[in-house]
Amino acid sequence: TYEVEELLKEEVGDKRAQVISIGPAGENLVKFACVMNDRGSTAGRCGMGAVMGSKKLKAVVARGNKKFPVADEAAFKEAREKMSEKLKFSLVADGELGLPMECVYGEELDICRARGLWLAEVSCLADRRQHLRGFFPVFLRLSRLLVQFAMYQGMDGLVAAVHPKHARFYKRYMCFLPMGQQKSYPTVRHRPAVALWLEFSRFHSELRCHRNYEVFFGEQLPETQLQPCFMSQAEREYFGAMIDPSFKLAPLGSEDLGFGPMVGEPASHVA
Repeated sequence: TYEVEELLKEEVGDKRAQVISIGPAGENLVKFACVMNDRGSTAGRCGMGAVMGSKKLKAVVARGNKKFPVADEAAFKEAREKMSEKLKFSLVADGELGLPMECVYGEELDICRARGLWLAEVSCLADRRQHLRGFFPVFLRLSRLLVQFAMYQGMDGLVAAVHPKHARFYKRYMCFLPMGQQKSYPTVRHRPAVALWLEFSRFHSELRCHRNYEVFFGEQLPETQLQPCFMSQAEREYFGAMIDPSFKLAPLGSEDLGFGPMVGEPASHVA
């Protein structure tokens, strides 16, 4: 899609034009295909890529040249800031299908499982903002929710595969320990990665005096904010149509369809 975008901009003779396009998934009507735009941004809800593919529509090129008046610029900016999703990451509990980092650090994870530890992987940390201003307070509150949610669900610790340049932050600030050697991560364009882990029992027994202990446990979140949210029946039916019937490991309706609190609802303390 990057190549398509550049070719179309060259064809219309305007580098400032914007392009939405689909790739092979949309062309082949994959039901969860995304629409791509602006070199990496995605519209991934409801399979719009498949909709474009069904209409034989490869791409749309446009460039806006008009401004729309806003009655109250300050109120509009404030509302936009409140509604925008600023930062997120995923928590994947170990189960029948394993963890995302299994493809690189399977042996290390098996050692933990042999000890009877139930772990969850922290992944997909993303901040849509282009600057660090305001990042840290939001990250702290989201991290507190993640750690306390994992403990409330009975998990024994967290694992993560991170870029080596970020490992120091996880070690110093969140007390993660090395879990494996640096390796190439094939599903992230073969970028380097190191495995880290945090065992909750160690965190409580050895690190109560750590300067950041209070960040995670100084404020105990209410149980109502630590409950999992499950897919509705309508959502199960919608996504069930996308599941290959020959795939038997994760039957629709299992507890694997649960996920943690959404940012802002019901965990309203998270910005």
